[in-house]
Amino acid sequence: MDKETITLTIDGEEVQVQEGQTVLDAAKELGVWIPTLCYHEALEPQGACRLCLVEIEMQGRRQLVASCAQPATEGMKVFTDTEKYQLILARKCSERLSLQFLPTLVHQNLVKLNADPNDTFAAGISGRYKISARATFNAEYFYIVNPPESVDFTNPLSLGFSFDTGGHIFQINFSNAPAMTERHALTQTAGSWMAGDFALGFSIYRTFSF
Repeated sequence: MDKETITLTIDGEEVQVQEGQTVLDAAKELGVWIPTLCYHEALEPQGACRLCLVEIEMQGRRQLVASCAQPATEGMKVFTDTEKYQLILARKCSERLSLQFLPTLVHQNLVKLNADPNDTFAAGISGRYKISARATFNAEYFYIVNPPESVDFTNPLSLGFSFDTGGHIFQINFSNAPAMTERHALTQTAGSWMAGDFALGFSIYRTFSF
């Protein structure tokens, strides 16, 4: 049976792909370059390095996803250039350790107080350490240069583990950030790890091939 053709837009340009292809596949079809680190065509995508993050909109809701692991769906809107600017300097230091340095700018048109900055500058560092063939330890920390006055702000720190079960990727994360998007994590984090103000989140994903 022929696979269904899916139509989506990337940065306002329409593209068609076959059912089962990913957002990264669609971007390649359109000639839009999305950087990758842990992705390889011969391996099942994990989305662990987060280098290929894009913003998608479905049913009026936006979220950040790893384009290498996110299936393309009908009517999806993909944004690779939003009002979050991030320079990612990545290096695979060894077979086990990968590091990223993340200078970041988040722009908000609307802020709570006049004293709050519209442009928030941050310097982040993240790392991935391969514990075994199927498990990794992940960490990310951001120093906010000009935090907002309207929030009793704390720099966001996130720690997590990823497990490859042979068919599914299971991720568990601990963070003091209210959400994992740059806008929330870098402008609205008020929780303190020392006070026990951190949250637990997890995800399970799998790519199916028919």
